[in-house]
Amino acid sequence: MAQQYPDKRVTGVDISRLMIEYARFQATQHHISNARFRVMNILEGLDFSDASFDLVNARLLASFLFRTIDAWPKAIQEYIRVTRPGGTIRLTECEWPLSTSAAMEKYSGLALRAIQLAGNTFSPDERNTSTTPILGRFLRNAGCKQLQTRSAEHA
Repeated sequence: MAQQYPDKRVTGVDISRLMIEYARFQATQHHISNARFRVMNILEGLDFSDASFDLVNARLLASFLFRTIDAWPKAIQEYIRVTRPGGTIRLTECEWPLSTSAAMEKYSGLALRAIQLAGNTFSPDERNTSTTPILGRFLRNAGCKQLQTRSAEHA
């Protein structure tokens, strides 16, 4: 993002100190000076003032937001808090993978079952996680307007 928009200030956050160190290294290697990186845990809130950002770009959070079913609405509220009025919140997620590999299908089935047993799925039929379809409802419930969705083939 910082490389594509050199006239913008970009802030990246991750819970992993190692990922933040890697991002800083990559920015240095590519001579990117408009990016900053901080270690933060979205589940504990973001250490930014209200209305700090024009764009919040959150990607692939389901892997850790499945820890509790209430985590998504709380994370979205936090994104709304730090996004300026009229700004954009972009959430990118994927659904459970399909595969022709028997081993991958078995692994996926076991992992999905564990998520279901923990009570952390939104699926009415328990065949997938249904995270992607529920995001719109979470955003609307939080007061977001002008929602748009795109599938991977339209991204």
